[in-house]
Amino acid sequence: SRLGMERVSLDELLGTADVVTLHVPSTTGTRGMIGRRELGLLKQGATLVNTCRGEVVPPHGIAHTPRDGVLQGAGLDVWDPEPQVPSFLLDLVDVGTAHIAGHSFEGKFNGTRMCYEAACTFFGLAACFDAGPLAPVACAEPLTLTPGPAALAEAVRASYDILQDDHLLRESMAMDEAERVQGFKKLRTDYRLRREFPAWTV
Repeated sequence: SRLGMERVSLDELLGTADVVTLHVPSTTGTRGMIGRRELGLLKQGATLVNTCRGEVVPPHGIAHTPRDGVLQGAGLDVWDPEPQVPSFLLDLVDVGTAHIAGHSFEGKFNGTRMCYEAACTFFGLAACFDAGPLAPVACAEPLTLTPGPAALAEAVRASYDILQDDHLLRESMAMDEAERVQGFKKLRTDYRLRREFPAWTV
């Protein structure tokens, strides 16, 4: 293709990819899409990241995938069921977050703008609200990095510390069942300001 990419089957992708990230909607075709069979096809040492919907990867599929061989790492932002995060599943993943992938400042701004424009289109109205003054601007402080092979990882950590979110989720899951559900919801409702990577300069 013009982007230098090749379309392959899911089975082939799972057997060759170093990192598999999931970004699909929840439909009858995607629920359980990455089950025990598919996880068994993963390349040795692969990393799995799910930021779309928890039901795309059934929890027990991950539980039965050897972490000392096939699955090198796992990161989940979504859970099945949610907000009742299964304790055993959180214990199995390297990074767990409380469904916050779309909770960046830019994500909220763009989501609000899209809803407004869609509502205007639906009602046959001209979009007249100027969101310009509220639009995201670049972060004032640039990131200063040490040149070298670790610079990219350093930039990611400096602009957004995902392990802070992981710590807060694990902390909230140490409570009883009712408090855990409320803790999960609170992490999303009171989520800290987070900027996306393009907001930063190096």
